[in-house]
Amino acid sequence: MRERAVVVQFKNASRGPLCLLDRLLTAQLISAHDGVHLWSNTYDRPFGDVLELQDELAAGVARALEVTVRSETLQTHGSSNSEAYEFYLRGLHSLEVFNGVGFETDGNYFQQALDLDPNFGQAAAQLGRMYTLEAEFGYALAQTYERARRTLETPFKLDPTSGIAHAWLGWVHIGYDWQWASANSDMQEALRLAPHDPEVQVCASRLAMALGHWDEAIRLLTSATTRDPLFNSLVNSQSEIYLRTDRLAEAEAAERRVLEISPTYVSAPFNLAKILLAEGRPEDALALMTSRQQSIPDRPATLALIYHALGRKVDSDAHLAALIHQYQDDEAFEIAEVFAFRGEADEAFR
Repeated sequence: MRERAVVVQFKNASRGPLCLLDRLLTAQLISAHDGVHLWSNTYDRPFGDVLELQDELAAGVARALEVTVRSETLQTHGSSNSEAYEFYLRGLHSLEVFNGVGFETDGNYFQQALDLDPNFGQAAAQLGRMYTLEAEFGYALAQTYERARRTLETPFKLDPTSGIAHAWLGWVHIGYDWQWASANSDMQEALRLAPHDPEVQVCASRLAMALGHWDEAIRLLTSATTRDPLFNSLVNSQSEIYLRTDRLAEAEAAERRVLEISPTYVSAPFNLAKILLAEGRPEDALALMTSRQQSIPDRPATLALIYHALGRKVDSDAHLAALIHQYQDDEAFEIAEVFAFRGEADEAFR
């Protein structure tokens, strides 16, 4: 890997040079070698949040550097079309946002990369990844998994050695098909082709979690962390494993780390609230949830859990009713989870 020198430049919204009292601050990552703009982000914070802003800036710049360095490695077998490759890099960056807007944006970027270079297998693999996550996070119908499957056929045709494509097809088998043997076949092939790729290891850990192989899942994620400590999905998966194995302090620390890396990671606040509930801290969980306003099924479901834990039955009933009214056709599991938590087993099974 050749050396890459970069400059981090800060500007405020009103006067140009950095002033920590400004509310809007833009950070830019620029190549010192050729002046190419590599990354930027705008931060909107109250005047007093200097230390919090410092931590978020550090995480953002570090992640941008990691994505840039990784993308340079990929470019050796990526697209020779520079414009297509730029769209691909923009897609990777947008994917880090991990919310509905981010998924839509990165999907457009990967598609534009493929429009310019139909033989760009990596862009097809990442577009398949986006469709998979879009369905999993509830931003698209479950049938979007089929769209992911069709999209992932492209990198297979272009490059049979694509470990990433095998890994995400394995994820489709887990989340949509429930075909464990097929998932295992694809995951093993992905690990054979790309044994040290963090993205592959995260996907393989997902299968290990689904099968209850917790030690194997932790081993895969620990290995992946050494190569990509700022991979938000990786840290989120670690938190989930720690919660399910009753390692609550580690689960909380990992989920807070997810929010530090990606403040817009849509499921992280709800995951953290459930961890706080498991720790017997419903007041803290409520404070967290009332500071977030995402309109997704996790919100009314989590609030119904919290209010039940606080003994506020009327409020719990109201949020459960809202959950059922708005999401009964798509989120039966979320509804069952609330009934189960409230001790209403018959309704949960129904």
